[in-house]
Amino acid sequence: SVPYCLVLGGTDVNVFTNNEEKCAVMQKALDGCACVVSFNEGMLDRMRQSLAFNGPVFIIPQTAPVQVPAEEAVAAVRQQLVDAGIGGPDAHIFLLPCGIRPVKDPSFLLQAWTQFHRSEDGKDMWLLIVGPVLDNACMVELERELVPTASPTRSNGMARQGSFELQ
Repeated sequence: SVPYCLVLGGTDVNVFTNNEEKCAVMQKALDGCACVVSFNEGMLDRMRQSLAFNGPVFIIPQTAPVQVPAEEAVAAVRQQLVDAGIGGPDAHIFLLPCGIRPVKDPSFLLQAWTQFHRSEDGKDMWLLIVGPVLDNACMVELERELVPTASPTRSNGMARQGSFELQ
């Protein structure tokens, strides 16, 4: 048997541990693994509430190194957004990168964001949801929720299909 390391994901500990059948599969995987990698202690604690593992555990934060782009690159991206109708040249754009699927629930922020955007402080603030549609039913629900809460513009050609800006 080849030794393997099990890497915990958010769906594993936040969703699958609530399902008896999936929990049994995860326990079997844990029983055979050489070690576990978790993004943080909280995720590991959540796993241990439903599953048993006594082997080595490594905490590796979920991060990616990002270099700040040059001013010219930032200006070019901002102009692309303005050309797509997302904010003005001085707009503050908040990016929510996530696949459109229930476990990421991009609609979670809609009501609070819409209320903030309509306030004096939020008038030039924009939320840009960028990600692939991974669940069509979730996409239909997101579009349904966008219509009454904001003035969404689907920007299929700007980033990835399924991008929205909320005014």
